[in-house]
Amino acid sequence: MSGTHMSYFLLESDAGKKKYIPKRWILMALGFFGFFNVYAMRVNLSVAMVAMVKQPIEHEISDSSSVACRELITPSRKNDRLSLMSERTGEFDWDISTQATILGSFFYGYVITQIPGGNISERYGAKWLFGIGTILGVTNGIGNLAGFLAPAYVGIITGKGQTVNNWRIVFLTASALLTVSGLVFNFFCTAELQPWGISETAVERTKDDDSESVPMIDDTS
Repeated sequence: MSGTHMSYFLLESDAGKKKYIPKRWILMALGFFGFFNVYAMRVNLSVAMVAMVKQPIEHEISDSSSVACRELITPSRKNDRLSLMSERTGEFDWDISTQATILGSFFYGYVITQIPGGNISERYGAKWLFGIGTILGVTNGIGNLAGFLAPAYVGIITGKGQTVNNWRIVFLTASALLTVSGLVFNFFCTAELQPWGISETAVERTKDDDSESVPMIDDTS
């Protein structure tokens, strides 16, 4: 009897262990995505800044070499060498100092967050700090999947027939998502137009309108 009772608990214990994912697998997944996000944040801005910043680039070519597009060559000559200019049409007019500050901000965060990160991991455990940070980084990529999943979801719901009941589910789901996102926006966001969201064309047009405006003359006096 005792042996049967003991084997029952052993089987229950073995079955219970199979329901859980080993911690080393979880640590491996967190480590992989964590280092993936860290490396991505380290290099993505330096790559994107090439197309973000306005900067003229000058290439020097030999005068005797054959060039396909001669109209791109400027008339200036430097020691029998032609100057080939190409203008990058970026959005931001940042100088070298500003670019260096922005690129170094990632490493400034490395220095500043060491002390609070160590205190938080000591109090709550490193797995919570590392895990939450990894999840927040992964959600930026997962959020873009909505554009692929939404059409598939609509197709699954309405695949059996274009009926009012099927489309009612689609509209209710969309209404719930928009309501939640609208509440989050109203509580935590602002509707003011930010400077980085204004195009240069709109700014120049506003300046032209202000310069052409005629001041009103007060005739009451």
